[in-house]
Amino acid sequence: MSETVTITLPASEPAVLFKPEGDPVGIDALAAVVLEAAGRFDEYSDESQQFHRMRGWTGQSNEQYVERARRTAVMAGRMRNTLKRTGRVLVAGADRLRHHQRRYEEHVERKQGLDRDLEALRTELDAATDLTPAQVDALRQRAAELTRAYAILVDDDRALAERVHSNEELLADTLDSATSRDDVTATDGGRPEIAQRAMQHPGSPLGGGSSPAEVRQWWRGLSADERRAVVASYSTVVAEAEGVPPEVRERAERIRDEEVATRLGAKRADGTITRRETDRLARA
Repeated sequence: MSETVTITLPASEPAVLFKPEGDPVGIDALAAVVLEAAGRFDEYSDESQQFHRMRGWTGQSNEQYVERARRTAVMAGRMRNTLKRTGRVLVAGADRLRHHQRRYEEHVERKQGLDRDLEALRTELDAATDLTPAQVDALRQRAAELTRAYAILVDDDRALAERVHSNEELLADTLDSATSRDDVTATDGGRPEIAQRAMQHPGSPLGGGSSPAEVRQWWRGLSADERRAVVASYSTVVAEAEGVPPEVRERAERIRDEEVATRLGAKRADGTITRRETDRLARA
């Protein structure tokens, strides 16, 4: 009588892969609308700055006019900055969603490959007879490798879901930070609280007073969610911060340049772009 050999096969996991929902193209379209509006407020702020320097009349009327024009320029400038920050977060969010969707497709391919290997192993086991000890060990090794591979895929799938939810929360928090007049005209409008808090930690590059070593330590101390929020909301600061990893600075530069290209591209299209802005657009 031949000896019974038991080889435990893994389950095909996860049963259902997490699929990121959403449309990056739609988010990009919203970002374009927001950034185009930022360009309009940019013009309005510049015009108000010019108007309040005019001397069309004198006395109390002139003083009132100058003060109101100055306040208008300040408020328009804050609205512009809020819209720019919001647009940057949208641009970054669309970019991350594309990355997440590509990662999902990779997970699908990995699971299909593992399932094929599992089915092939099951077929071999069903047909196997009179296995030598070496053959049994080889089959057990293959089963163990498949078990590990499925476990890694489960962990990667769970991590992807967490990153997608974090991205969605950042987008929602950013939009919630600019829904009222007070929000939009605040100096920190459009920046979610998680990003603002992170930039207040010791060693933050905000303000330019930290050394590269301090910035490096600050970055290492941030959570993954804080890092995503900071890069999206403070892209200009991060892009210029020595001590932040080069690949992170490059990503921040891309977000900043995409914002500039979208906003100034709209102004060039309608003929309101200045010479200085044309040079900036060319650099972006």
